[in-house]
Amino acid sequence: MQTMRYIILTLFTLLSTPFFAQNAQIKGIISDNEGKPIPFANVFLAKTNIGNASDTEGGYVIDNVPVGDYTLVVTAVGFLRKEQ
Repeated sequence: MQTMRYIILTLFTLLSTPFFAQNAQIKGIISDNEGKPIPFANVFLAKTNIGNASDTEGGYVIDNVPVGDYTLVVTAVGFLRKEQ
């Protein structure tokens, strides 16, 4: 029974966070130096567990980012790591 209460409380907290906190969205397109999109690249905020992967056309969206200053990190197989 204790586990069930914990799960319900966690879901409520996660679902209620966007209503009370001010969060931002980061979106863009990952491409190589020739302008070709890089699909399935990993895009995340340094020193956090916030991120996402780019889609088949290199586009990505990271939702529910707490307002602040971050370093965006991009990694992909066959490419050098990029921080900006």
